[in-house]
Amino acid sequence: MKKILALAAVAMLALTACSSSESGSGVNGTFEGTGTGIGGSVKVTLTVENSKVTKAEFDCSTETATIGQVACTYFDDNDVVENSGADFDNYSGATVTSKAVKTAVTAALQEAGLAE
Repeated sequence: MKKILALAAVAMLALTACSSSESGSGVNGTFEGTGTGIGGSVKVTLTVENSKVTKAEFDCSTETATIGQVACTYFDDNDVVENSGADFDNYSGATVTSKAVKTAVTAALQEAGLAE
């Protein structure tokens, strides 16, 4: 009987140790998404802590230097952090890059399980 109780206690501890970090502290980690711009893939990396976006990094290096890459510098992590998503204004004159950034943000949020 003591062995059964000991095994049950070990099993309970193992289940507790293997449970998802989402239960008490939310989703945590770094998540990436991509969107298609004029010159190729636009990449966004989101840092998520407690199911909230705390940082966003944009890589628009494949976009045209004078339009898409300039537009990408317009976006900052505050746009994503404050809105916890892709609900921010487009950059005028770079609609395709703007949409690619929004698509990439949404894809990263989906990877994190924070968007449908």
